[in-house]
Amino acid sequence: MYKMLSGCRKTILNTFHHAHNVSNETAVMRYLVIFIITFFFYTGDAAAYVGPGLGLGVFGALFGAITTVILAIIGLFWYPLKRLYRSIRSKLTHSVSDDDS
Repeated sequence: MYKMLSGCRKTILNTFHHAHNVSNETAVMRYLVIFIITFFFYTGDAAAYVGPGLGLGVFGALFGAITTVILAIIGLFWYPLKRLYRSIRSKLTHSVSDDDS
């Protein structure tokens, strides 16, 4: 069966299997990775029209989603830091007022 394969396929098999002396699972994983990369980066013609309404809607949705994530991360850190700042400031003002009296 190996003799019936085309030259290109023989080269691929030699490159991924025999030349590197790897197991069958590794060769299968390499084929899978190559397939996934080829599948996701292949672009065909899209017979579709994206009008200004749909384009602005998608842009607005993406902007809203990104802004939500950024504000959630800021909120996650901001309020504990704000509480820490207030507690430190209140301790400093109490210690200053205690020293004055």
